[in-house]
Amino acid sequence: MNTPKKTGKILVWLAMLIARVWGVSAQKPDGDRIIGKWASEKKNLIVEVYKYGSNEYGGKIVWFLFFRFNYDAFSDKYNSLAS
Repeated sequence: MNTPKKTGKILVWLAMLIARVWGVSAQKPDGDRIIGKWASEKKNLIVEVYKYGSNEYGGKIVWFLFFRFNYDAFSDKYNSLAS
């Protein structure tokens, strides 16, 4: 025969077990762990990784630090702005 104290302990353990099982199933899949903003080792670049669709991931540069800015490296050599 179960006493109220013993029944209370069983209910607490059962609640903890259910919470543990539910918590494990609510975790993100392994692929979704890359979603977010990431900095390079030198801390001069931040890339944002995002998910679109069911199994596709993309990324974009959201910030970078470029000490020696070379405009020629970022200009279009074939389509000049002077028209």
